[in-house]
Amino acid sequence: MSKYTVEVNGSLKTVDVAPDTLCCGSADYLNLVGTRFGCGIGQAVHLKDAKNYKLLGTRIGGIDNPGIVTGKPLFGINVKRPGMQYAVYEKCPVFGGKVVSASVNKIKSLPGVYDVFIIQGGINLKGLLPGVAIVADSTWTAFSARKQLEVVWDEGQGAAQSWKGFAATKAKELSMQPGVDILRDDGNVKTALAGAEKTVEAAYSYPFISHASIEQQNCTAWYKDGAIEIWAPT
Repeated sequence: MSKYTVEVNGSLKTVDVAPDTLCCGSADYLNLVGTRFGCGIGQAVHLKDAKNYKLLGTRIGGIDNPGIVTGKPLFGINVKRPGMQYAVYEKCPVFGGKVVSASVNKIKSLPGVYDVFIIQGGINLKGLLPGVAIVADSTWTAFSARKQLEVVWDEGQGAAQSWKGFAATKAKELSMQPGVDILRDDGNVKTALAGAEKTVEAAYSYPFISHASIEQQNCTAWYKDGAIEIWAPT
């Protein structure tokens, strides 16, 4: 470590740092702002000449772009295996809901439908929720059968919940609580507001937004040798 005396805003200050970290190591102590790197003693930043650029100014296309725009089978839902069957799953429109009854026999009688069955599922919202599964000979057949499926749901307590209700109660309650993390603590906000000639207050919010993928959620399950291998695209 070495001691250096530097002038900052007209005042002399002494810092005790390693020679190669004079700028970076003393930035906090001297309340300096700006970049911390590339500023050691005897170092200078040399900008690359534009003629030596390798990435800037060049057009690099996505490797899958040609296949995407021409409709090539690039996605998980495009997987096909010999003798493969197709399944769809109808879940309750309300989280936590359960199946009371479903038109299982009616859907089983449709052409191309192999099986229809109710799954009780569980209460873990990240796991398999209650619903009705339809297994058919093609995606089209399975989708068409689901449109004709009739289900009576027990929607549970979730049916009484809504974003409007949450915003009117829980959101307001949370806004009155102190922050969990304090990033800065400068001055006394309450005193400043109390003594202000004019105060402006505003509340901002946004609804829950589904983070949905472009590709239909899917996976391929391959049963072989007494085990199931699952291919699930991300």
